[in-house]
Amino acid sequence: MVSRESLSSALEIKGTPRVASAAFASTLAHGLDVMAALEPDGAGISNSRLAAKLGMPRSMVSRLCSTLVQLGYLSKGSDGLFRPAARTLALAYPMLSGLPQRHHAWHLMNEFATTWKVNVSMTMLAGTYLINLLAVQHERQRPALPPEVGKMAPVEISVAGYCLLAMLPIEQRRSFERQAALERPTSWDKHKDDVGHSMAHARSRGYCVSTGGPGATVATAASPLGITSEGYFLALSSSFSSQRSTAAELESEFGPKVAALAREIRRHDLTLSLSFGGES
Repeated sequence: MVSRESLSSALEIKGTPRVASAAFASTLAHGLDVMAALEPDGAGISNSRLAAKLGMPRSMVSRLCSTLVQLGYLSKGSDGLFRPAARTLALAYPMLSGLPQRHHAWHLMNEFATTWKVNVSMTMLAGTYLINLLAVQHERQRPALPPEVGKMAPVEISVAGYCLLAMLPIEQRRSFERQAALERPTSWDKHKDDVGHSMAHARSRGYCVSTGGPGATVATAASPLGITSEGYFLALSSSFSSQRSTAAELESEFGPKVAALAREIRRHDLTLSLSFGGES
């Protein structure tokens, strides 16, 4: 289980390093950086905080924010803080509607959540992060809320992330590791051993699990779901109260159930294929 403080720390990065190119629109990239740096849960963020977070001059951030407010992607409250505006929601719709795997998997995920009284999520690899695509919540698990659609987390802090990495071809995974170490050196160094061990488990058994460590209240099992015809990497994860299961039961009983769900989804969805990148 990753604390809110740990997640915030892992997400606290300067602008992602980029390769200079005549075709690269820096102003557009900076505007997107601003949108990506907004605070979760409706908390606003100030111009100075954005500037510090992104490593940009305050004057540049001010111009970018003013433009985004005029375009309807940001709002500025009476407290002077910036928040996402309603138009931001529409940006994701073409992507979500173009992923039939979400629709194909919904009924199977819902059935699994109902049968085992757990939460189930589908995630996608996006750069060095994973993004939640679909979440099914069982009423008994409401204290352990599944991540909402669009929520992003660093790959190295999640068993779903380990399953995503297990599917990457070796060269692509090495490139990922270099980029993650560059973007989040402290977080990557802390978790990289877990990443290696869990990827091996995902390849050999089709799943990996996490009890969340001492004091954690949520246990999680995840399984590689597959690769879409467009080349997107997807994984499944399921969470529930850690009081319901011992670590041994999570490993021997619940992990295989999540892997079986992933196989059943692939059987119903022929757009998904599963392959592993092998050892690095």
